[in-house]
Amino acid sequence: MPDDLGRPGATPDGAEPPVPPTDGEVDEATPQAPEPGTVTLADVARVAGTSPATVTRALHGHPRVLPATRARIETAAAALGYVPHLGARALAKRSSETIGLLMPTTADSFWGEVAAGLEQRAISRGYSLLIATSHNDARRERGMLELFLGKRVDGIVVGSAAAMPGSWFPGSRPTTPIVLLSWNTPFEPRHLTMVRDEPIAAATSRVTARADDTPYQHVATDDADGTAHAVRYLLDLGHRSIAFAGLAPIRPSLMRFLGLRTALEERGLAPAAVIECPLTLEGGQRAGRGLADMDPRPTAIVAYDDMVAVGVIRAVHAAGLRVPEDISVVGFDDVEVAAFVEPPLTTVRQAMPELGSLAVDIIFSALDGKRADHGLLLRGELIVRHSTGPART
Repeated sequence: MPDDLGRPGATPDGAEPPVPPTDGEVDEATPQAPEPGTVTLADVARVAGTSPATVTRALHGHPRVLPATRARIETAAAALGYVPHLGARALAKRSSETIGLLMPTTADSFWGEVAAGLEQRAISRGYSLLIATSHNDARRERGMLELFLGKRVDGIVVGSAAAMPGSWFPGSRPTTPIVLLSWNTPFEPRHLTMVRDEPIAAATSRVTARADDTPYQHVATDDADGTAHAVRYLLDLGHRSIAFAGLAPIRPSLMRFLGLRTALEERGLAPAAVIECPLTLEGGQRAGRGLADMDPRPTAIVAYDDMVAVGVIRAVHAAGLRVPEDISVVGFDDVEVAAFVEPPLTTVRQAMPELGSLAVDIIFSALDGKRADHGLLLRGELIVRHSTGPART
């Protein structure tokens, strides 16, 4: 019923009665914080009493923002839970401040250490790291590269390339810097015969020429030099019958085998045996069984890498032989397991974090308009443990 003032629900003094807020309404006197992830620069500016442009300058450390204003903006941003929109920021700066790392697997501790070194160097420059895996599949590798480019990363490091890098982009090559790291340039089976039979200098030249036939800069460990150093150590221990386990049609394996040939030829020797096998623990076991059954059997085995070496050691033990008393074994990489296998493995250490750091440095040089060397090789370090000893007499 209308009251005496003729208005439904009016108070005697003519003031409207307060209306309680309904669901979904907000009392302007006590504003609610926006949902997480929805806070905008405009929200921060409204709470701080400034313009969105001033908020942008303050949050990016611009020197021409008064300290009191900066503090007020930072307090408002923290209270609202403001998170910068990285996509918008990338468009504004024309940089995502992100480096992409494409590696074959996350299960291998070698790549874990490479990624750690790469990430540490990237963070030191204010960049983050985006990681993807190729699983050594050429189609997936190409897809991940396109994904990185679509996300506007500032540079890409490709570890252990599954395909010939020149085939990634048949048309125009992207302007985004791309660096190859420990790339496994694929070869054909005929190259296995070539590195066995051709003169070392000629074979090395052919492998290097094919591996370097890429438009991208690259960084790796000097595989031939590292293996040659390990073989010279075995020769100094009196070994003259030295076998190689893990010959495969990829650049690192071919170069490591040529390093072994180089060191042996310096003493007028040749490999006692060469075993082709999958570059896995199981492949190493298979190679180890065959070498342990030889008569006469070699006194030392140089494996392609630590995983193959661990497989060799297991096979040698299964044959009732001792390492190193009967057969010495050397690996390559110095992954974490190398120090914990029994006996602890003598191996050539790759400077894995340094490889990652150097790859990022090459990208930053390109972004700064500088040009690094096309190919950079780091020297491996021989780590002597208990899997090697004097040759049996």
